[in-house]
Amino acid sequence: MANTVREPETFLHHHRWLAIPLWIAGVAVVGWGALMLLMGAYMATANGSHPWDGPLLSTALYLFYAALPVSLLHLVLVLVGHRARYGSRIAGVLLLILLAVAFGAILVSADLEPM
Repeated sequence: MANTVREPETFLHHHRWLAIPLWIAGVAVVGWGALMLLMGAYMATANGSHPWDGPLLSTALYLFYAALPVSLLHLVLVLVGHRARYGSRIAGVLLLILLAVAFGAILVSADLEPM
């Protein structure tokens, strides 16, 4: 009797054609939201700002720039399939960390009181 190990099958494993439109929609939604938050945070510094506002917002901007290639890498690894499962998980976690830190930097900058 042979033992067979079944790989867990995901939604995108069966419907790979949906990966690219979902990636485009995700980049558009997250990018638009990030742009609006970042512009609002920069506009909030017009009346006076805390010394940490500039570095926090610049860090957020650079992290959003870094998130695009990481999301593209994640898309490619998902399209490769189950052979790159661990790589896609690592890229996905890295992408979530990048976005969480970027949005966190924007929200911390918005909460700082002007000096």
